[in-house]
Amino acid sequence: MENIRFFIGSGNSGKRRAVELALVDYEIFSKASIHSRRVDSGVDDQPSSMEETLLGAITRARQAHNIGCTQFPGDRNYGIGIEDGLMYIPHSGNDHRASFNCCACSIYDGNKQYIGLGPAYEYPPEVLDFVFRDGMDITQAFNAAVLCNNPRIGEDEGVVAVLSRGAIERPWYNAQAVRMALIGLINRMV
Repeated sequence: MENIRFFIGSGNSGKRRAVELALVDYEIFSKASIHSRRVDSGVDDQPSSMEETLLGAITRARQAHNIGCTQFPGDRNYGIGIEDGLMYIPHSGNDHRASFNCCACSIYDGNKQYIGLGPAYEYPPEVLDFVFRDGMDITQAFNAAVLCNNPRIGEDEGVVAVLSRGAIERPWYNAQAVRMALIGLINRMV
């Protein structure tokens, strides 16, 4: 029987933990191995639309899949791309056009993309001012707004933990998008 391997297109430990949290829900993946490889998303460091966020996830998944197939030909390799980005939500009451964070996940099997989205949450206006006015990424903006003092917040618990006062951490948040993408994959596998 071929080995099942998931290649995450990121070196971010929080994204790896998100995949681990999502895969544990499925017996079929109980023996799957998980690998992380840094890849370029092909989009801005701070995606500012759903289109750009999805493109980043898809690009990461395809590159990760290619790495997996090169390293382990003959195995069942899946590339996973996880990308957080800003998006517009109408009626939010925020002055900024793109003011919500949403996580997108793409799983690529070499033929088909399986897309999943996670929940979305609104950023404080002062953070968005730093992003849109000064060109900062979210980590820089949260630190500049003195909402946290962690230059690795995106690698650690994530800004969602800051805003939720520790109730939600990034791996759990990102795992929701991975779970949604897995729906398409597992139904195709049956």
